[in-house]
Amino acid sequence: MKASNKIDIILSALDIKAPTFAKNIGVLYKRIQDIQGEKTKKISGEVAAKINAIYPQFDLDWLLADDESLPAFITNVNGITNVKGVQIVGAADLSRENELLREQNALLKQSLADKNEIIKSLKSKK
Repeated sequence: MKASNKIDIILSALDIKAPTFAKNIGVLYKRIQDIQGEKTKKISGEVAAKINAIYPQFDLDWLLADDESLPAFITNVNGITNVKGVQIVGAADLSRENELLREQNALLKQSLADKNEIIKSLKSKK
C-alpha cells in the first residue's frame, strides 16, 4: 500500500485534516504533504514513530510495511471498510451535548457570582 494511502486512511479514521495531523504528531505539514503528493514514497521510521506515539492504534509494522494490509483496527467485510470501536456521533447528539454544556456553564457562572457576593458581604462586615 502506498504511503499516501496510509495517510489517507489515518486522516479518515481520525476525521482530521493533514495540517492538524502534522501539528499533533510534531512534524512540519510539508512532510505529510510530500507523502500525500507521493513526493515521499514511504513513511520514514521517524514519522512512523511519531504517529504511533500519539495514535497507538496505528501499528509501527503497518506504517512501515510495503504490503497491502489494513491497520488492525479496520476490518473489511463484504467490500465495506469498517472502523472497529469508533463511535459515530451525529450532529443532533453534538448539538444536545453543546446545549447541556452551555447550561452547566451558566449554572457555574451563577454559583461563582453567588459565592463572590457572599465573600463581598463578609468582607464589608469586618
